[in-house]
Amino acid sequence: MSPGCWRGQPTARGSHQKAVPDQERLGHLFDGLALLARVRGSKAEHHGVGRTRAYSIVEPDTAWAERFEQEAARLRVALGAQVVRIEHIGSTSVRGLPAKPIVDISVGLTSMEPRGAYVPVLHGLGYRTVLDPSDPDHEFASLDLDGQRCFHVHLCLAGSRFERRHLAFRDWLRTHPEDAAAYGELKRELAATHPNDVHTYTEAKTGFIRSIEAQVLAAASGAV
Repeated sequence: MSPGCWRGQPTARGSHQKAVPDQERLGHLFDGLALLARVRGSKAEHHGVGRTRAYSIVEPDTAWAERFEQEAARLRVALGAQVVRIEHIGSTSVRGLPAKPIVDISVGLTSMEPRGAYVPVLHGLGYRTVLDPSDPDHEFASLDLDGQRCFHVHLCLAGSRFERRHLAFRDWLRTHPEDAAAYGELKRELAATHPNDVHTYTEAKTGFIRSIEAQVLAAASGAV
């Protein structure tokens, strides 16, 4: 657990300390490039010097669920009636799965327009926001505390393909421990191979994720 992330989350809007301007601009740039790399694909090999900040895969932590609940409550109050649902997604949402110690949160909204309905609210909570260049139904937000990346928030249109895909992948891993174990092992291997290139790490997981999504669709078709 990153010590900067584990503390009582403030409930008052804007009570997180904001980054200084230079840090904020760099953070915007990094997050934007990260999303762009996911669209284009990143194939860089590791030669001891990476293209992104270092990251790590850690053992599962039961505190991740509590961190989600605290931040979800803060988001729900701040965003109000435009929220349809808030869900814990990503590897930290699956019991027993190793993960980067960053809690991913899906926020399903009634509409993605106007952005002014939610972007200023997130900024007031201390988040940075970046449009997803590949999907108009998704906006990415991140929150750092004490220099540590703690939360990724995925704002999406409620009921959109983006939301359904991420919830389906999470639910499958929660109910298929053999696939969750295989995914955990893949994540460890990729992190060891690309310790300073999170773009390649993310891209290299895509095949596994798509195979699970195909199984989910097949299972759904068979149930009809």
